[in-house]
Amino acid sequence: MRHLNRVTFIGRLAADPDLRQTKDGKVVVNFPVAINRKIKGDGDQLVDAVDFHRVVVFSGLADIANRFLTKGSPIYLEGRLINNSYNDSDGNKQWKTEIVADSLNILSWNKKEDPAS
Repeated sequence: MRHLNRVTFIGRLAADPDLRQTKDGKVVVNFPVAINRKIKGDGDQLVDAVDFHRVVVFSGLADIANRFLTKGSPIYLEGRLINNSYNDSDGNKQWKTEIVADSLNILSWNKKEDPAS
């Protein structure tokens, strides 16, 4: 049996991308994505709800994300889920789920000042 770990969504960046490098020099960019949806509220009226997801991108895709994405940028993203654990300041084990992006399409180009200039 084959297994599948795939995530596909359209959303907007909830913050500017955060660029860093790993110990071995790989470029990594993290950013949260907000995905809006409608849910039934009081009286069966539809109300807005927002889900936030943590996204991480590596290497060339990270360079593109850092150069062209800003808070509010609409994106189409494909990737996979990963779970990481860490110990918080009290020594308790915590878990976080992130989406590692394999493909990223920018749906609307807002001019961002080129960091190379």
